[in-house]
This record gives sequence, structure tokens and C-alpha cells, in this order.
Amino acid sequence: MPVIMTGISTSLADDLAPLKDALEAKRGELVAGGIARGGGWILAYGRARILSDSSASHRAATAKARLDAVGSIQRHVFLQGLDQQLSALPQVWRGRFTDVLTRNLSGEITLRGGQVIESGEDKDGAWMFYGVPEVNVTSNAGPASIRESVQLLIGDTKNILSSEDADYIYEAAAHYGLPDTRLAWVQAQPELLRPQLLGKPASGGIRFWVENRAQIEAIITEITDPVDIKKAMMALPYCKELIDRLSADLRERGLTQAAREVTSIHPAVPLSALHRLDDEDLSREAGEAGLAEDCVIRLLIFTDGQYPTVGESPTAAYEHAMAQYRSGDMTAALPLCVAAFRESYNADTINVLGAVLRRCGYVRLGAVLCRQALFMDPEHPYAAINTALCYEALARDQDAVSYARRALSNAKADAWAREEAQKILAQ
Repeated sequence: MPVIMTGISTSLADDLAPLKDALEAKRGELVAGGIARGGGWILAYGRARILSDSSASHRAATAKARLDAVGSIQRHVFLQGLDQQLSALPQVWRGRFTDVLTRNLSGEITLRGGQVIESGEDKDGAWMFYGVPEVNVTSNAGPASIRESVQLLIGDTKNILSSEDADYIYEAAAHYGLPDTRLAWVQAQPELLRPQLLGKPASGGIRFWVENRAQIEAIITEITDPVDIKKAMMALPYCKELIDRLSADLRERGLTQAAREVTSIHPAVPLSALHRLDDEDLSREAGEAGLAEDCVIRLLIFTDGQYPTVGESPTAAYEHAMAQYRSGDMTAALPLCVAAFRESYNADTINVLGAVLRRCGYVRLGAVLCRQALFMDPEHPYAAINTALCYEALARDQDAVSYARRALSNAKADAWAREEAQKILAQ
């Protein structure tokens, strides 16, 4: 049946007057709650903001108001029979969880014969009253319970949940005592956030700190939306302030299960730590080597050479640095090693820079870097022995012996590394 347009409002033709009568009887209920039944119809009220004065924006708002009304009907039909089960869930996250269920599981509901009853605009935007005959609403048999709904969302590998939706599903799974749901929750999180939740090195972690630290520092007090916090955590992996902020946000929304998971991430470094180096000897060595302002050097010093990151692929700069290192001229090798290190953060470039720093007299700083190289690649052919040589120079004999033994147990260690290790153990 066509809709007769009158100004910015629409009204129904006279042969659908009963629907209009149903609207008049339920108007207050609709405005208050968005949904009502009457005269064999399911009625809904939708609203949308008008973003600008353009005609396109007005048309878009009207379309969105219609979608809002249709969505309310789908939600109403989907949730029939589940209201009592939903009321048993904790109130703090019940409403958002209900939204997640409806958004992900109500797609099989078909509405036919829908009618715009009235639509228009006011100071708050576009509005619409919409109706669908009850006899024209069909729904495939969906989950019979909330618990079954949660199991369906977690178990369906084809189902793509948003990260925030997954937080609510995970909380509901914990509420119902469903086992083996953690991995499904982790998999629904942004890809670069997953390693942190699994306690694994973050791919490109060091590079992200170099490229994003200043920007995150500038806006960190303004980052409040959980989606934005997660994006920031991907930009600065293992950052204490961001881990604390996300876990606090989850707790505030009642998502204690997800909050516990985030809290279990071991923070590598707070942003504030990069503005200070509390160790005077390391500060002096970094300054004398011209590396005191290097973000990565500060990062590795604070984490004591154990920052969880996956190494980048080496470049030609590394080969140039190694050639100069092998020549024995450490003064000439140092700037080449620094350049290779900054171009590609991996166990090779970090190790050779640490080795050169040791031979230039910056032994403690060398130990930090060589230990980071070994942390990134436990089978690196030289990182263990170079760490041992640093500790020998520092007269930390027990540590030197421990790393020398690691070097000897490494099948990839070459003859030089083994010989140096034997010398340390023979003392």
C-alpha cells in the first residue's frame, strides 16, 4: 500500500486506518519503550540524528530511523521467551549483552508487509513509527536459552564477533560456567593484541614503540573508549598504563572475567619510564655512547634486556656493520652498528651492537643488549657468549659461567664462541 507524503510527515491511506488506530492507542508506550503490540501488529518507534542541513543528510536520517524501528522489532521477536533468563544475569552488563545477542543471532527473522505509519523531524532528529503484521513475522528456530546462545556464538568458527562483543560473550560464558572459552575470546581480539593476552612476543613490538610512543603520550588522557584503548595497546605492546586502563574499563562495565585476563598481561614498561633512567652507570654509558635519547635503548634498559618482541628481518646495513666489526676497528664499527640496529630490530643487530659496546668499554649497556638478543633468539650463535663476556668484564663470575654454559649447549655456536666459553669455565 503506498504511503501518502504530507510535508515532512507521512501518514497511511484510509484502508489501513486500523493500524493508525493502534498507533494512537500505543503512542505513549512506543515513545517510552520503542516497541508495542496492538491490533494484530508489532509497532516500533525509531530515531536518528540529522548530521547536517543537506537533503542527503535528512534522507539518511529518515532511513536510519526506519532501521532503528525495524531493529527494535527484530530484537523484540528474538528475545521472546528469554526475558526471564536475561533478568537473572547481572544488571551491570545485561543490557549490553542483550544487544550483542540480538545483533549476532537475530538475522534469521523475516519481517514482511512492514508499513511506515508516521515519520517526521523535530529538534532532536528524524523519527518514525513503523508496523509489521504479526502474521507476517517468521523466525527460524533459534537458541532455546541464553546458555545455548552463548555456546553457539563461541563454538561457531564462521561467526565473526567484534572484540567488544566477545568481551560480553566471554563474561556470560564465565557466568554459566562454560569451559574452554578463553581461546575463542582471545581469537576475537585484534590480531596484534592476541600475543599479549597469550604471553607471547608481539611482532614488531619495538618498532611500534619507536613510531607511536610520542603520539600515544600526547593523547593518553583522552583515550577512554575500549576500542581505542585496544588500538593503543597494539601500538604500544605491553604498556603498563594502557593495560591498567583497559582492565579498569572492563571492571567498570562489570566484565570481570575479561578484566582478569587483561590484568594478567605482564607489563614490560610504563610510558613514564622512558623519560628517566634510574641506573646511573647505564645512564652514563648510554650518554657517552650517544644513545641516551634512543627510545629503544631506554626500553631495553628498563626491561633489563627482556622486552617481548619478534625480530624484524635484517637488512644490508647489518652486513656492513658486521664487516667493520670483524675488521677490529670498534670506533668505526659503532656508528654502523647503531645504524643497522635502528634500521632493523632483531637479534643479530642487537647482539652485534651489544658486542661493540662491550669492546668500546660500555660493558653494562652491552650486557643489556646481548641479553635482549638472546631473549629474542635463545639459539643465537653469539648472544650467549657475548653476554658471558660482558659479565666476565664486570667481574660477575657466576653470571659469566652460567651464560658460558648456555653458549656451549647451543648447537649453533661456532668454534670461536665455544673457545671463549671454555676459557671462562676454565678460570
